[in-house]
Amino acid sequence: MTKEEICLQIREMGEKGLGGMFICARQGMTVPYLSKEWFELIQFACREAKNQGLEAWLYDEYPYPSGMSGGEVLLEHPEAEHMRLCHKRLDVAGGESLAEDLGWSRILFAKAYPVDKEGVTCWEQAVDLKDWVGNLQKEKIYQQTGLTRYNNKRFFSYGPTKILKGKLPRLEEGSWRVELYLEEAMGDFKYYGGFFDPCNKEAVKTFLATTHECYRRAVGEQFGITVHGMFSDEVGLLSPIPWSRLIPEEFEKRHGYSVLEHLPALHDLSVENARKVRYDLYETAHALFRSSYHKQVGEWCRDNRLSYATEVPSMRHSTQRYSDIPGGDTAHEKLGKSLEWIYDQYIPNYRSNAKAVSSLARQLGKEYAMIESFHSVGWTMTLQDAKWMIDRLGSSGINLYNFHAFYYTIQDITKHDAPPSQFLQNPYWKHYRKLADYVGRMGVLVTGTEAQTEIAVLDPVASLWTSLGNPFHGFSYQGESGEEKAACHRIRERWVKVCKTILFHQMDYDHLDLELLEEAEISGGRIRIGKACYSVVVIPPCFCMEGETRKRLEEFTAQGGCVIGIEKLPDRSIDREERDEETETAWKQMFEAESAFFLPELKEEELIRLCREHIEEPIACRVTEGNPKEVIGCVRRDEEGSFYCFAANQGKGPATAEFVWNCGEGAVEATRYNLETGEQNRIPVSEGRVILELEGFESQWIKLCRSETSRKPEPPEHWREIRIPARGQWKIRPEGKNICRFGTVEMSLDRENWKLTDTKPFIEQCDSLKLLEKDLLRFSGEFGTPKKIKPAYPISCWYGISFLAEEVPKDLCLFMDRETAAGPYGIRINGRPVDLSQWKPIRINDQNNQSLSIGHLVRKGKNQIIFEMTIEKDEDGLRDPVYLQGSFGVEQRDGMFVLTGQPEYGNPDGHWCRGFPFYSGSMEYERTMSLKEMGAEGLLGKAAAVRLDQKVPSYDCIQITVNGTSLGVKAYAPYVWDCPKDLLKEEGNQIRVVITNTLANMLDGTYFDYDSHQLFAIMPEKENKDERVFPKRRGNGGQGRR
Repeated sequence: MTKEEICLQIREMGEKGLGGMFICARQGMTVPYLSKEWFELIQFACREAKNQGLEAWLYDEYPYPSGMSGGEVLLEHPEAEHMRLCHKRLDVAGGESLAEDLGWSRILFAKAYPVDKEGVTCWEQAVDLKDWVGNLQKEKIYQQTGLTRYNNKRFFSYGPTKILKGKLPRLEEGSWRVELYLEEAMGDFKYYGGFFDPCNKEAVKTFLATTHECYRRAVGEQFGITVHGMFSDEVGLLSPIPWSRLIPEEFEKRHGYSVLEHLPALHDLSVENARKVRYDLYETAHALFRSSYHKQVGEWCRDNRLSYATEVPSMRHSTQRYSDIPGGDTAHEKLGKSLEWIYDQYIPNYRSNAKAVSSLARQLGKEYAMIESFHSVGWTMTLQDAKWMIDRLGSSGINLYNFHAFYYTIQDITKHDAPPSQFLQNPYWKHYRKLADYVGRMGVLVTGTEAQTEIAVLDPVASLWTSLGNPFHGFSYQGESGEEKAACHRIRERWVKVCKTILFHQMDYDHLDLELLEEAEISGGRIRIGKACYSVVVIPPCFCMEGETRKRLEEFTAQGGCVIGIEKLPDRSIDREERDEETETAWKQMFEAESAFFLPELKEEELIRLCREHIEEPIACRVTEGNPKEVIGCVRRDEEGSFYCFAANQGKGPATAEFVWNCGEGAVEATRYNLETGEQNRIPVSEGRVILELEGFESQWIKLCRSETSRKPEPPEHWREIRIPARGQWKIRPEGKNICRFGTVEMSLDRENWKLTDTKPFIEQCDSLKLLEKDLLRFSGEFGTPKKIKPAYPISCWYGISFLAEEVPKDLCLFMDRETAAGPYGIRINGRPVDLSQWKPIRINDQNNQSLSIGHLVRKGKNQIIFEMTIEKDEDGLRDPVYLQGSFGVEQRDGMFVLTGQPEYGNPDGHWCRGFPFYSGSMEYERTMSLKEMGAEGLLGKAAAVRLDQKVPSYDCIQITVNGTSLGVKAYAPYVWDCPKDLLKEEGNQIRVVITNTLANMLDGTYFDYDSHQLFAIMPEKENKDERVFPKRRGNGGQGRR
């Protein structure tokens, strides 16, 4: 990692219009984290950010989740190891011996209960079994070793485990039920080998001392000036039922009884007050986690003039209340995924629900709501994909966009770290300003306005908690009862259904949580919290809810506020002072209020009618044509009273939306805002209505306000459309050299037996191929411990690549990343050794690329490249694709790649250009056409709207030039170019199309088919066939699914 490269990359960010950067320590880096060198580079990066006018934000971990200081925290606090709560139930007949292995765990609860012949558990007749538990070393070890010369054979035992052993008395009728609750260390965990307990306040203090204080010493003078905030990532509780070894003590303090004596309530509702116990456990975990981690970290940040930004899973909507910038993690789809699918996946998961994030920001009175987006979409992600997702986020009220990610390097296997990198490695980076400007204008527009949201949906958290829904994973059920699982799923599904119903009618809502409702001001039939104000509260189906919620809603309805209950009202108590019957009666009585409505079943039109009758709707949005389930409509308002209306078509088909002015009579004017260019233009308003016609994936913002003049906008100019046929013969020219990708190679450990494998680390190849046997394995172990089996490194290994060459271009090179071949290696081409000192640095997609001229070693016909490697550790081997680069074409015959002469003709209508299947970059297509060929007779001297008529739609960056004049670059829909008059000729129009794709072709050898919404391997052998399957690999050149 060099300062020169950091400077270059930050300058690139500034030139492309980014607003700032989160400086993140990521897996694969070579600079020791928290070292002097690390902080020197941090200081340098912050100075360069200031020079480029960029905001610098700090990321508080290496790599993630936050809280570990790269592992330092557990070194200081081994007692703070993360724990899981585990449950075992045994059904035992009386009089039979019992011996149960409980693993190496702390026994929290061990009791047996008689079960009568009807299957009813007699909870009041418990038999304590803790005294039955002891530990035993069950593994037997024989070793040929010794301490004296007279004996070299030894026996050991190993591996302590807890054993429950005994015999329960025989019952006259029935059997025994044994309930066991164990506390186990979570054990091995990604990156760190373990994880800390965020409920441990002392461990969090150490986290602050070993990370945040170090940053303060390094760049503290820039806090609040150049360095704006600290980002905390993904920290949460990892036990399926939230747990910490600190919970029992905190639980008793908060609730006055011991959770350890009531643990069976967690898995059986027949236990007395089971729902209350469950609720109290989750509430304790939430309060302890939030006060220990978020409160401490948030206070440190604010004390040091930094904003505390969080992207974390939440136990309930209010988990991030100590955040200055609440955040989430969503938008990980390719274009065309249905909006309903997205809502189904994301609404029940606070971390991935953008609406929940913006709701909390409004209720806390925060300026920004943040989403981390795009990770793991893969290398096929285009700027169109990104813009499509940003439309959804902006409409949800998100105004701080944290794009994942801009990597310092993508060399060898680091490129598989949740791609894509949208940075200078990607071909479309040169056009990134188009997306950056669009997103920047979206952020400014959302920040300068307020959502016109008067509907709040009360989250059924209590019902989901008491149904053992795991809030860190979308409230997925974590219990053991099929019946209870179905009930939990239904609560979650109906909650989502209520939210979707509102959204699919182009109305808006906020999520609402009891903890914030408790603090709200209720007056004049409205609930006011922070910037939010609600006149309607919708309660999804639920069977329990906090009593304080009901009291606040009673206060609300008494003032005329509207409450709408759906399908089921709470009838189970989670308050000790109230019985179930009293709870049910109280909720029913509340709905006797004149402004409270109960819908026995969810009828969408009835719910929407009630909402519209009880809110002020100054601007109404309707979808008049197209699928309303694929259109997002939202309305926002600025301080001057102007309305900003957004319609985003998330579907492929066209749609028409209208916005209706309901603010009284008088002249109204409408202005369209083009977020791509920043241009504004007046558009017609007819009887208070504005009609927006949207192509597939198109979106538009308009401003509606009272008109100060009677002047009407100029009528829109209707340009005739020209469709340039993409089929046919175009002269082609790649911006860079072509490549041939070898992601599948032959592998051998003896040079005789060869097997096909993907390029990946040696140990992964061995796992797939089962190659290691006999003398290639080593058995080792410490004195008195079990033998462990490991590869007998160093191991000799050979990788083979074969290809045919019809022509051998003079500029033929071998190209790969510096660490593609990890471990000592040599190369032979057609039996001749290659001089590895001739590797030259080259920048094709990364600063760590290297190139080696091999034209003199390659011959016409069949060629073979052999990598001779010494494998010294698991991660060695030929672990990433190897490439040929030069002026050639690529075909595939009988599974083998063939280098041909470089094609001169092709067309821009396919998933790749024929002869260039693995080419990533810009491809230029040029052709001469008459107006007749373009179906544009009669357009001579007239302006026109130009489209590229493709059968296989392209969502890449496309530039069209007509007769030497560029019509511009389009990075997303609508792909329509304005062609000014006097540019076209009757004959001989020079049309040039330049398409810039992604790195997927080169790095993964894949393409994405938007029609089937699937990822496919590039198979040049089948490029003339419509075979949308992953063909079986045949021979060395075949590309398997990645």
